[in-house]
Amino acid sequence: MGGCLQLSNSAYFQLAAEVEVDFDWPDHDYWILSRELTIFECLDFSDVPKRLRARALEKKVTMLSPFKDPGYYVAWTESFAQVYLWDEALRQRTLDELVASHASHAEHLRRLKPVPEPVLFNAPLEGKTYVECVVGVDAQVWQGARLVASKWLPEPEDAAAKVLSLPPGPVRGIDESSDITEQVWWRSIAFVLLVALVFEFGSWVGLRVAVSQMTQEVSEGRKELAGLLALKNQAEAVRKDNEQLTAWVTPPRQISLLAQVDRLLPDTVKITAWNYQNSELNLTISDENLDNRAYVEALSIAETFESVSVEPGPRNESAIVRLQVLR
Repeated sequence: MGGCLQLSNSAYFQLAAEVEVDFDWPDHDYWILSRELTIFECLDFSDVPKRLRARALEKKVTMLSPFKDPGYYVAWTESFAQVYLWDEALRQRTLDELVASHASHAEHLRRLKPVPEPVLFNAPLEGKTYVECVVGVDAQVWQGARLVASKWLPEPEDAAAKVLSLPPGPVRGIDESSDITEQVWWRSIAFVLLVALVFEFGSWVGLRVAVSQMTQEVSEGRKELAGLLALKNQAEAVRKDNEQLTAWVTPPRQISLLAQVDRLLPDTVKITAWNYQNSELNLTISDENLDNRAYVEALSIAETFESVSVEPGPRNESAIVRLQVLR
């Protein structure tokens, strides 16, 4: 079971398991997510105009995340988004449990800003390194001031590798953590209201022009028509932006697909090889208790996949799973 530890009067640390924490944390209102609870992605938005990058990021996060209800934090370096994803539903359950046991601090707890553990440390800024975390290590690859790859490990892959214990520093990035569904919902409502407003104005202006030929009213009608055209132009711009975003956001990458498959399959299954090409994902799996029917049933519930099939593998206790990935 996971837990949450109070680090100071204002900071709380969410963990996958109960451990002792002995770090000098900055005194800010943070809800700190242990590195092992987050997934890192470095995304390039150089082909996306600046004014559309935040919305493109929302769509990308929804596509990449293996979580049904993802939360995220982003640090921008020019056109590159360094993104940490987590299970927001799990964070909310942990928060609710904490609020239930600390009712007098409920308002403060719900205001805490969620941040991933690595952004609280001074950055190495160059090359590959291992950074000490409260639990395990963070294997990082830096290019200049940009973190291009990061993976949580229980311990370094190279036993002789040096592990850095970094002091806390300024929090990296701009906090864009949010409830994506809520943001998209409110923007959709705004768009619908805009279209409705265009329709109402169009009907009203048309009626006024039709029932009166007076010079003054024609003049007023023209002014109102100008406002109507402006609203229509705004609606058309929103439509074009959405079309551009659809074109810019690419299909899910292998890492997110593999994460989703691994989450759906039984814990006894190990993925030993994979190949993703032309929207088809082929996996070689091993399992001491092979159950092809169970694999098909487990993977068929995901909206991401269709045409799930399983066939015998190259060795005993192995199988080949073939999935068609929906774009």
